[in-house]
Amino acid sequence: MLKREIGRRWSDVELIDIFKEVDLRLNFTAAFRTTASREVLDPTLLQRRLLLCLFGIGTHTKGPCMSRVFAYCRVSTAEQVTANQRQEIEAAGFVLERHRIIEECISGSVTSSGRPGFLRLIDRLEPGDVLVVTKLDRLGRNAMDVRATVERLETNQVRVHCLTLGGVDLTSAAGKMTMQVIAAVAEFKRDLLIERTQSGIRRARAQGNRLGRPSRLNREQRTRVLQRLAAGTTVAQVAKEFATSRQTILRVRDAITDEAL
Repeated sequence: MLKREIGRRWSDVELIDIFKEVDLRLNFTAAFRTTASREVLDPTLLQRRLLLCLFGIGTHTKGPCMSRVFAYCRVSTAEQVTANQRQEIEAAGFVLERHRIIEECISGSVTSSGRPGFLRLIDRLEPGDVLVVTKLDRLGRNAMDVRATVERLETNQVRVHCLTLGGVDLTSAAGKMTMQVIAAVAEFKRDLLIERTQSGIRRARAQGNRLGRPSRLNREQRTRVLQRLAAGTTVAQVAKEFATSRQTILRVRDAITDEAL
């Protein structure tokens, strides 16, 4: 049963490569017996090939069970290129056709719904297709955005593979568990950052440090501003005399009013 299942998904040449890598001696045909040999192979390549086999994605381009493979490659600046991302995906065993490679230059701080190239890709995907990315940040701005993107693709029956996670299908049970762990870690880091920031603010205030942007006027100038306002000079005139904005003069006046209250 296992042999027939594998045979439906892989060509003879690909089967020979896999059997060589796992050092199995199978008695299918004379070709298998003569080709199989003991070789020292890259364990990373072996792992990737086996993952592809387990998740049912072949590298051949023919056959009724072959899914269309799309790749989304994103860079943040125009100086960066996507060639390295394409090479990583092809090295993982995915065969890409040029018209199914979507490249986009946009900041990673933009959510997936705000990326025009990614939205065009979503419109092209059909049930049974496969989307491959090199890193999770290609799918969204943060963990929550990535999770929403994966759920949307899963609803459309599209499988999503991320190479940095070992090529696991993010829509599978193992992939969902991985996403939950990543989301939990991201939330922990966010809470820890907020806690440290608040602690630093409290410590700075306790030491008498003034937070925020430095004032445009020193203490002597603020005193003179108050004197001019008390003498009946308008806010606009005082701002012109001190070469500053009306908002600055108003803040000086309001600060004294708050202290008095």
